[in-house]
Amino acid sequence: MKQPEKNVRFSLGELRAAGIAMDRAREEEISVDKRRKTCHADNVQILEAMNISTQKPRKVKQTPKPKAAPKPKAAPKPKAVVPKVKKTTKKTTKKAAPKSSASVMGLSDLAEMAPRFVQRLNDLGIETTAQLLATDITLKEMAGVLKCTQKLIKAWKAQIEGKPVA
Repeated sequence: MKQPEKNVRFSLGELRAAGIAMDRAREEEISVDKRRKTCHADNVQILEAMNISTQKPRKVKQTPKPKAAPKPKAAPKPKAVVPKVKKTTKKTTKKAAPKSSASVMGLSDLAEMAPRFVQRLNDLGIETTAQLLATDITLKEMAGVLKCTQKLIKAWKAQIEGKPVA
């Protein structure tokens, strides 16, 4: 019986005669020439001598991997608490704003006071420069609400008080 040569390609008829399915031939890396119509008995004997079973090998079941514990969902971030400023009236004032000629100007007259900062200050209840000076809100809280730097707020307060801006 001949041993298969290196470049031997078997026809579909030869595979059928040996009882080997096409997909099984691919798994065993048997070269197949689909264009050939002949069926040589020698090639059929070679295929039968290879002892290729016609049944597909059973796949070994893999043990399922243990699922990782689900990650706990992150707690939602708490929203920033905006401190409410009590509007001061003429009758009851807790802190008196320093009297200066600069305190008569409006918030929009301050250097680098953008309209968005004026709007956010108004949302906090601060509508005048005197209220800006008299507020109980810390610089850090105010900077967080206004979305600006503490240095800018200090500059506004210095400008209202008539001090030189550093």
